[in-house]
Order: sequence, then C-alpha cells, then structure tokens
Amino acid sequence: MHTVTCLRKNRHSLNTILNARITDLIKRLAKLHLKRQGMIWHEFNQNHFRKTPSICEAKRKNKQIINL
Repeated sequence: MHTVTCLRKNRHSLNTILNARITDLIKRLAKLHLKRQGMIWHEFNQNHFRKTPSICEAKRKNKQIINL
C-alpha cells in the first residue's frame, strides 16, 4: 500500500514538472515567433505583446527626454 501512494506522489510531481517544461517551451516558441514579426514579449504580463518601436522612434523619444 505504501509503495502505491509513493508512486502516486511521484507521478503527480512528474506531471507538474512536465507541465512546467511544456509551458516553458510554448513560451519560448511564442517569444521567437513574436521576435520574427518584430514584436516584443513583455514578461510582466504574459498575455501582452506589442510592436517594438523603430530605432527612429526610440531616438526621437530619447531626444524628448533629454530636452525635458
């Protein structure tokens, strides 16, 4: 009986590990896909991604910050 519960616990932990690995893989694939489309993945909100600003926009914003 003890071995059965032990196996059940191990199976449960194995499942959680596998689920974590799978979600990590999906996240990596999503990041790569967005990168190819010129978009950025925001870690603070996993469901949120947006287009990365162009270099010109970034420079313009930096100039505005310097002027302020």
